Amino acid sequence: MHVTKRGRVLLAGCLAGVTIIFISAIGGYVAPYCDGDERAQLVADVALDPMYATVDPDPEPWAEGFHPGLLAHAAQARLLAGRADARVMADELWAQNASGWFAYGFDWPSTNQVAPWYSAMDQGEALGLFAKLGMLDEAAAVYLTIRPGSPLVASDGWLLEYVYFPHVLNGAVFAVGGLYEYWQATGDAQVRAYTEHVIEVIARDVHRFRTPGGLSTYEIDGSRRYPEYHSLHVVQLRVLAKMSGMACLRRAADDFAADA
Repeated sequence: MHVTKRGRVLLAGCLAGVTIIFISAIGGYVAPYCDGDERAQLVADVALDPMYATVDPDPEPWAEGFHPGLLAHAAQARLLAGRADARVMADELWAQNASGWFAYGFDWPSTNQVAPWYSAMDQGEALGLFAKLGMLDEAAAVYLTIRPGSPLVASDGWLLEYVYFPHVLNGAVFAVGGLYEYWQATGDAQVRAYTEHVIEVIARDVHRFRTPGGLSTYEIDGSRRYPEYHSLHVVQLRVLAKMSGMACLRRAADDFAADA
């Protein structure tokens, strides 16, 4: 996720051992919320709308080059607003694909990305968009890009907003939202199982983004902290908890909210 020059939030586009305690750089000790015994069980018809509350449905074109996240998120915002032109934007996005992949046309140095590069966040957003619009052939192609074995899926199961950069919480949750919408559209048992697995991966590590008494970090075990991302994390964790039925994620959301 990025912040536009106008200040609007723009979402762009990221078990073997058990960690007992994570030491936050400035906030002290943070114990894991989810110990592995609690499993995700998807709940149907959970609204993802709160995660898109700050997305601009009519963004200015990105001057540096093709920006798939800009289109995917704006189209989602239009769809949630009931605008018919969401399909126009979805078609525009699909026209730029290569076998279901959407490449950025510019470098993003702050996260070590060199064009052309890809983001699981944007792939997931496109997946959810196509699923909600009934574009299931397109969705099926995109789904394959964020399955295990893809370079956008880390060896520990995280969906990568940025390759060659630490795991990013907001990007992974938005990607899960796309998986969830695809399951809702298809009812596929394998899609459901995979979505539940990815939620459990996030739940396993969510404590590593928390700063007790302060803003959560943008990246795992990181030092970048931004008020707008912290607020988004709280909203996303609440949605993820409803989606999965995991009480440990509700506790995490409550703690994040109380921190700042």
